[in-house]
Amino acid sequence: MAHYHTSIDTKPARARRALFHTALNGALFAAAFLFVVALVCGILP
Repeated sequence: MAHYHTSIDTKPARARRALFHTALNGALFAAAFLFVVALVCGILP
């Protein structure tokens, strides 16, 4: 019973960590994309 309770408790934390990593990857991708766009616009106005 205790093991079942702890496994239920760790699920939200794991999901939150996965969501955080997904958001972080999305933010890094968006930042890199905007950087490339700014670079291209700066080189080719």
